[in-house]
Amino acid sequence: MKMLLLSIAGAALLCSGAANAENAGVVGKSTSISNSSIEQQRPVPSANVRHLYKRGVVNFEQGDLLMAKRFFSEILETQPLDASAHFYMARIKSQRNDQVGALEHYQVVLNQYPNAYGVMAGMGQSYAKTSQYGDAYRLLDILAADAKVCANTCANARIIDQSIAIINTALNQ
Repeated sequence: MKMLLLSIAGAALLCSGAANAENAGVVGKSTSISNSSIEQQRPVPSANVRHLYKRGVVNFEQGDLLMAKRFFSEILETQPLDASAHFYMARIKSQRNDQVGALEHYQVVLNQYPNAYGVMAGMGQSYAKTSQYGDAYRLLDILAADAKVCANTCANARIIDQSIAIINTALNQ
């Protein structure tokens, strides 16, 4: 389930344009999905930030959360609103059972990208783990409304449905 959330949240960031190679130094071919208007608004990060991001992702994927946190924290020192760094910091904090810290980082991303459905899934899980059920249900309502509008025809239909399932599972544990 943890890996599913990571891939869903990453895909949601990609679909919303928050994470792409030019804007966040994202590694991999799956980063080609982006929103051109966001690309025009966000500055291209320095080579150092891209390097830190790549090292953070590698450490995160290898399970070295302390090292990954170090790299993403360093990015946030110079770019405090970097959505991709906040996304990974949220995942790190969540995996270390710091749900309050995870929620803070998820919120920064969601403020920038309100339709980051995978981020909503992560937030919903953290809300459920901290017994903030009203907030988890509020996210479910948002996702359900978007699913209704989408009616399984939009590009994000699968991510929305998976995010709903993830939050429901967290609420039922």
